[in-house]
Amino acid sequence: MVTLGAAGQLWTALFVSVGVITARVTSYTLETTAAVSFRGNAAEEFGYAVVQHRDSAYTTWLVVSSPLARGRSGLVHKCRLHPAISSSRHGCTNMDVQNDDVSPNGTLGLTLAKEESPSGKVLACAPLGRLSCGKNVFLKSSCYLFDNNLNQELMIAAGYQDCPISPIDMVILIDGSGSVSDTDFERTKDFVKAIIRTFKKKDNTQIAVVQFSRNYRLELSFLQFASSPHVEAIVSAIKQMRTTTQTANAINFIMNQVFTPSGGAKARAQKVLVVVTDGESNGGGLAAAIRRTQAERVVTYAIGVGDAFKPGSPAYAELTQLASDPDSEHMFPVDDYNALNSVLRRLEEKIFSIEGASGDLSTFEMELAATGMSAVINKGTITLGAVGAHGWMGGVVRHFSSGKSITSTNSTLDWQNMEGPSVERDSYLGYSLIQVKLSSISLLATGAPHSHHTGTVYLFDIRSSDSKLMIYQTLPGHQLGSYFGAVLCAVEQEQGGSGTALLLVSAPFYHTHGEEGRVYVYRRAYDGRFNLSQELGGGGGGRGGGGLRARFGSAMASMGDVTGDGWPDVAIGAPGEGDDGAGAVYLFSGRRDGFSDGDPQRISGSSQSGRVRMFGRSLHSLMDG
Repeated sequence: MVTLGAAGQLWTALFVSVGVITARVTSYTLETTAAVSFRGNAAEEFGYAVVQHRDSAYTTWLVVSSPLARGRSGLVHKCRLHPAISSSRHGCTNMDVQNDDVSPNGTLGLTLAKEESPSGKVLACAPLGRLSCGKNVFLKSSCYLFDNNLNQELMIAAGYQDCPISPIDMVILIDGSGSVSDTDFERTKDFVKAIIRTFKKKDNTQIAVVQFSRNYRLELSFLQFASSPHVEAIVSAIKQMRTTTQTANAINFIMNQVFTPSGGAKARAQKVLVVVTDGESNGGGLAAAIRRTQAERVVTYAIGVGDAFKPGSPAYAELTQLASDPDSEHMFPVDDYNALNSVLRRLEEKIFSIEGASGDLSTFEMELAATGMSAVINKGTITLGAVGAHGWMGGVVRHFSSGKSITSTNSTLDWQNMEGPSVERDSYLGYSLIQVKLSSISLLATGAPHSHHTGTVYLFDIRSSDSKLMIYQTLPGHQLGSYFGAVLCAVEQEQGGSGTALLLVSAPFYHTHGEEGRVYVYRRAYDGRFNLSQELGGGGGGRGGGGLRARFGSAMASMGDVTGDGWPDVAIGAPGEGDDGAGAVYLFSGRRDGFSDGDPQRISGSSQSGRVRMFGRSLHSLMDG
């Protein structure tokens, strides 16, 4: 049985072998007159993904997604197909999702995956949920595993569920010049100790203290803050330096000696500088020092104490230069040192808000991973594609389920555990996933359609003894921007005991005059390597196109041996084919080196009842009827 999805509708039809058809013998292998249609909301993308399922009562269902339903939160439906395949009882109901934590824009059902057996488990993923953390928005991905009777078994937290707490390295730079009285310097130290008491409770923040005057002195290092039980006593013992106010030299010292690994600074920590001063700087060089802090993304809070900081004064102008933008968020002029306590709460709130931001926004790891953009389920192992991981380099997350519990690892493809050539940034590895089973080895194939701008497919050797993935082979793309590797399909060939396999790789944006699309067929040779054997296109088969914007290869499904000749066949969707965008599905019969491309069966969306758009967007074939 193959299921054909279109925007807003589903068609399901039985595969009928030539030997069973007695009324009429044709070269076509799929009988479409008995097709059953399920209709849904096209605006919700009903039919975006679909899988077939048979429960313990031998009832046949279609599991269908509407990823844009519920304000883009998504829905998954189950549509009853058999028994009563010809009755009026066909209909779809929403599947019950327990602990549904799909956030707006989560797009539940953007990915559906199924174990290979008809009664195997079903997985539905919501990879694009949003998690607002301070000024940043991360992706809160989740997946839901359903058992044989389509009851939810597990919820898998596939991405961030809570805001990550970014490490903060804070340096407090205090003015110890002679213009600060003894009493006011003690108030400054009390202010520093109050900050320390607040942030000492938080494991993600460490504080250093530097005093400046004509010279500068490190009074409390990051290392002391982390190890000493008497941090406040160290601050209380600070002796005032009592000379001029040379701010620039102290800032340069902090950048060169304190915000460094040797100074105890943490990797990827957000650098925060709090400056407390009573007047305009002496000695020059301040503009260059400020540019240095800006270049290294230091968030600077400037506290100016006293009458010198009246609006329009040189000291006030200097304070605006010191403070990060916007000034209203980072600059605190106060009348005297008694007012420092009034600044404390506001300063704490500002620094707390930084925790939701990454210290280095140019380098993301799993914050935007979109985990679950693709998925494979096999014998308790759930493998999820994470296209946005590692700066959109992409990656794979593997989950191991046992009963009602699940353990996870997202280090399977973290480049430390991966053996072989590395993957470049913005490759989108994990966009597609399939498992290729051979007699002596099991491979994981994953597409990276942005890799080198032409796309690459990576085949990994899955080792059961450890969590490593070794690169078995890479298949490079053939045309810029073709999205080679967007969809993958494995076809096992068993005739004559060959025990080999075909790997189909689509490039749906392959273009000659438009986005016609193309599928590349790779056959495993005797040496174990996959070699390009054939290229398929729509619009008559072969390498021909299926029309502008056909996007042939947007979906593929291995159908088994429908024609009865011993070679497995394949269905390929071209959802944009036709002037009206109705779409089409092509059925190619198998042969030893691939597929017969001379006269594939073509099922057009325009031949179906009702107004059809993007017919062939999703395909699934698993059961005989």
